[in-house]
Amino acid sequence: MQILFSNINLFHFVFIFTFYKRVSTDDIFANYVEIVSPNIYRLWWNFTDTNITAKIEVKTLGWVSFGITKDGEITDSDLFVAWFNPISGKTNFIDSHFKGDSIILPDELQNWQLLDAYEADGYTHIKFTRYIELSNIDQYDVDIEKGTPMISYAWSTVDPLTYLNYETAKKGTINIPLLNGLNEIPNYNNFSNIEYHYYPSPLL
Repeated sequence: MQILFSNINLFHFVFIFTFYKRVSTDDIFANYVEIVSPNIYRLWWNFTDTNITAKIEVKTLGWVSFGITKDGEITDSDLFVAWFNPISGKTNFIDSHFKGDSIILPDELQNWQLLDAYEADGYTHIKFTRYIELSNIDQYDVDIEKGTPMISYAWSTVDPLTYLNYETAKKGTINIPLLNGLNEIPNYNNFSNIEYHYYPSPLL
């Protein structure tokens, strides 16, 4: 099954990040889980009362995905998909949702925010942030509940050109206590205090 972003060209929607942002703040994360071992898909995160900031490191140079799901089904996920364009080398990062079981569509409101993205030593690194509660803003967004919310994850060994083939991807769901961790964090909530530097995305 080929899961399309839409009936028109995928890259018509990819306008948010043509460069990626490197944050000058050191990565200090209080919480960590190895989702797929050994060292295949790893997650670090911090949170405040309103935001979660996280980083995934995935052993692939293809596309990667991370999301929050309502009931454990991947197709109910509020997720982002990220990859490096194999032609231009630019970073693509899209807040998305499923339509049925076969189509992933970009959200009209892009509420997952990219902070950093790069590829190195066979791994894709994505750092991102979002509000904990978003369902009152966008019908396709899922709140991060206390307890052990179900997250979805996926990755592929290839980058999409005109479509994203989710059927052949490595994927799954897992319960993680995202809001029950140590929560010793730097102040990511006040973005005015963060100095951003812009760099061209590395070429593949």
